[in-house]
Amino acid sequence: MVLSKGTASTQNAFVEWIKFIIKKLHGAKVRATDLRSGAALLLAALAAEGETIVEGSAFVERGYEKLEDALTFLGGRVQLVS
Repeated sequence: MVLSKGTASTQNAFVEWIKFIIKKLHGAKVRATDLRSGAALLLAALAAEGETIVEGSAFVERGYEKLEDALTFLGGRVQLVS
């Protein structure tokens, strides 16, 4: 899964809250090893500058219904890559 930051008009208050607490995150290639760690990585990716590639996102995709829609709603641009 590839996730990059959306436009300022689509940013959610939750993402802004994460950015307030963590001053600056940078996109990176990361690996999810289970459902919870994958969800945390995806939320961090929403607040990060640049592109984040999450390997092992199948854990999270199976665990959450309409995950792609939720991340898009929060301002992310999601691209599933196999």
